[in-house]
Amino acid sequence: MNARVLFILLIITALLAFSQRYRKVGVALSVVLVVLLLWLAVEPQPQTQPPPVARSSTSSAATTKPSAQLVAMQLDGTGAPWRLTGTIENTSEQTIRSVSIHIERWDCPTVEAAQEACVSLWQGTRVVRANVPAGASVKVNDSFYSHDSVARLQGLARDRLTIIKVE
Repeated sequence: MNARVLFILLIITALLAFSQRYRKVGVALSVVLVVLLLWLAVEPQPQTQPPPVARSSTSSAATTKPSAQLVAMQLDGTGAPWRLTGTIENTSEQTIRSVSIHIERWDCPTVEAAQEACVSLWQGTRVVRANVPAGASVKVNDSFYSHDSVARLQGLARDRLTIIKVE
């Protein structure tokens, strides 16, 4: 919390302490605010800039970004919980720690229906933590809950799973 805000609150509570009706409340709040101000003054301040990191220009891993592919990835469930199953395939020369996937679930009247005929039921992002070495693949079986309300499926589900970030 900002020291100026705490100081202003301290002045207001000190004024409360001078009133007959709110004296006990004003004194108690003033004591709490004085303790917070002292704690703020004693607490070490974080550094504004991180120390510079030496980078090697000969490392090819530093210049290439990790990439991945979703293989036979599917979404099952109704949101309480969702189940994401399939395989994450590492197509880069680096180990992948996590993959962020944007998930969209559509309600379509038929299998052949165009995207315009479908209704969006739910969309969200899921970060899948997986340690995938370079050139390897890992099976995923991940359950998670939707924090939004999900409309009931009327027709057939159509899902779109898109990788948005690989780390």
